[in-house]
Amino acid sequence: AMRIRPLRQKGNLLLCTLLLGNTLVNAMISILSADLTSGLAGGLIATAVIVVFGEIIPQAVCSRHGLRIGAASTCLVRPLMYLLMPITLPIARVLDLVLGR
Repeated sequence: AMRIRPLRQKGNLLLCTLLLGNTLVNAMISILSADLTSGLAGGLIATAVIVVFGEIIPQAVCSRHGLRIGAASTCLVRPLMYLLMPITLPIARVLDLVLGR
């Protein structure tokens, strides 16, 4: 919990970073599958991959081991936060003002 606390103190920035990163990965999966297959097949493959590997499995695993996974992933999340900060920081600041921290 102590490893996660510094990231959680910037809750809206963390949320924006994770959602933007997730959206970027999902878009890249869709683009890659569309390039490798026809449009309809690529769309179906991308949807299946995103739902199974990007939604169902992570939700199932993190619901049981969220704290451990969160602590282990701080070494990946922190650089991602800095990389995406030009986009996510303004959004997070607006969220802080509107919703509070």
